[in-house]
Formats: sequence, structure tokens, C-alpha cells
Amino acid sequence: MIKDLIKERNYDIRNLSASQGCIKKFGITDYTVIDHPAAHTTEEADAYIAGHEGVRTKTMFLKWKKKNFYMVIMDDKKPMDFHEFMALTGAKRVSMARPEYLQEQLGLAPGIVSPFGLLNNEAHNVKVYFDKDIVDEPIQTFHPNESYNFY
Repeated sequence: MIKDLIKERNYDIRNLSASQGCIKKFGITDYTVIDHPAAHTTEEADAYIAGHEGVRTKTMFLKWKKKNFYMVIMDDKKPMDFHEFMALTGAKRVSMARPEYLQEQLGLAPGIVSPFGLLNNEAHNVKVYFDKDIVDEPIQTFHPNESYNFY
């Protein structure tokens, strides 16, 4: 289904209304948008959405070698264990992707990485990993590719 959304490409997923259109295409109707000032860290964002239900997430865009990209979505309270990730994936020397790769692959700037960025990945070359501890959470929070809203 996500490939169908990517093929349509008749909207820019980098803003709130486009993200909401995407959510509706997946049949998700029960969500809340929380407007807040721009947040540059997960700690700032958490403060703005305090009191609302849901696991707080962070999304990291990683790279290994030339064309191996990964998106890791996890509880924002947990530290990223790069050694564990490399053992899990078989990748070596994984690191945070440079801003130019983030822009090239997901059309995003540092600090606003979210799963919605995958809709901009026309090459379909990003492997996505969700932390097993958040998969079964009934509410997960993400921002819609901008730092002043949350779902």
C-alpha cells in the first residue's frame, strides 16, 4: 500500500496537510494533532506534548557504506545501541547519515526525521526497523515532517 502512495506523488508529504492526507489513505481516522512551537530536540517536543497519551518516539536515519540506509524508530527515552544494531543487521560501521543524504533520500532536514519521510524515498532503499518495545503500543507519537506538530 505504501508503494501506491509513493507512486501517486500528487502531494508533498513534507507538511501537515499532506501528512494528514496520507494518514487518511491508510484508513487511520482516530488521531490527534498537537500544535506547539518548533522543537529541536526530543526533550523539547516531549515537554510540549506532556499530558497526552502515547509512547514518545525518535526516528534516526542511519547509513552504512555507500547505498545502505536505515530508519530506526524507537522510544525516545532509550539510547541507540549501534553495536546491537550492527549485530542485528550484519552492517558494519553504521553511523548517523549526513544531512545531504537525509535530504537526498527523504527530502528532510536534520531534526525533523519521521516515518512520513519514507513517502519521499523514491528509490525504496531505506530499511525500516521499529523497536520491539513500541510495536504493540496503542498510541505512538510522530511528527509530520515538521518540528511544530505531533500526531
